Amino acid sequence: MNKYESMVVFHGDLTPEDVNREHEGILALVKQLEGELLDADQWGKRRLAYPIQKVNEGYYIVYTFRFDPKNLPELERHYRLQTEIIRYNILLKEQEA
Repeated sequence: MNKYESMVVFHGDLTPEDVNREHEGILALVKQLEGELLDADQWGKRRLAYPIQKVNEGYYIVYTFRFDPKNLPELERHYRLQTEIIRYNILLKEQEA
């Protein structure tokens, strides 16, 4: 399994409870897809560098996890389908030897 880092920006109009619910959904999906969450760094609500979908603020969470590369399309699909997520990325940190 490779080590990945993923930053997710949630819509700034959400309540902290909504963000926490979405966060728990991502954690459950990673576990369901046999991944291992190493860290979830919640940065909180921040101003965006530029408007995204006419939104100026967003909640940032940075996830670090171990994941099988064959399951990445399902995680990315989940990110794309969530209207609460306005931007995300998935970066490879360490590749399995």
